[in-house]
Amino acid sequence: MPRVFVHTVAAKAAGPSEEATKDIRRGALPNDQKLTALLDVAREIAANTGDVEDATRKTAVDAGWSEKELLEGYAEVIRTIMTNYFNPLVGTGLDLPAAPALD
Repeated sequence: MPRVFVHTVAAKAAGPSEEATKDIRRGALPNDQKLTALLDVAREIAANTGDVEDATRKTAVDAGWSEKELLEGYAEVIRTIMTNYFNPLVGTGLDLPAAPALD
């Protein structure tokens, strides 16, 4: 069964192009350093059980993210991980198409 990416569907519904959603999944938007900095923080949160390098956090703050917004980012990563772990346990059905393949 192909992997379904609910967040890709939600992002496309909010307006970004399909190519932009692929860039987000790759971890960077070439023309958006602010969002790329936030993606770097989110990826470190997920990969390092919450630990984010000082340089990564500083880059995000320098790009314009507030400490409050970064805290909200932590909460969102944690919610997503919890949901992704919980859904198979309870057998949540998926009725969304698979996300487009990354080239």
